[in-house]
Amino acid sequence: MKIRKIVLYILLALLSFQMAVVGSFKVLAADPFLSNMKALHYSTGFTIFLGAVEVLGAIGLWIPRFRNLALVGLLLIMPGAIAAHISGSQPVNTIGGAVVSSLVIIAALCLNSAPQLKALFFGDTSQRVKQNDQIRTASAGMDPAIS
Repeated sequence: MKIRKIVLYILLALLSFQMAVVGSFKVLAADPFLSNMKALHYSTGFTIFLGAVEVLGAIGLWIPRFRNLALVGLLLIMPGAIAAHISGSQPVNTIGGAVVSSLVIIAALCLNSAPQLKALFFGDTSQRVKQNDQIRTASAGMDPAIS
């Protein structure tokens, strides 16, 4: 197994555990989370909805077809979390948690999308190798279809 996949799975495990636990407490309207969200002027309904999104995101991280969607969805809620904690004069550890989660999500998204990002920024390297082989064989006087 490549080191990139090992690191990706470690990040996904940490992220899914955090999102599943925090989201579950929000869905269940557990008192510490509910009172914290009320202090930030969020309704109980919105807190439950946000928790459901976090739980679904945690599940989506383990379904390869939906992994990027889950990562982007979780990343989209993070600026709101950071802004809410800053505007609500929350302790630094709650702000730091959202910032660290954002960085973990970005890292996981980059690791999960590495082949697509490489192709996007550097072109399809397999196609480039094939073209170089055709040029070499053509310049050597050989028919590329034969070789």
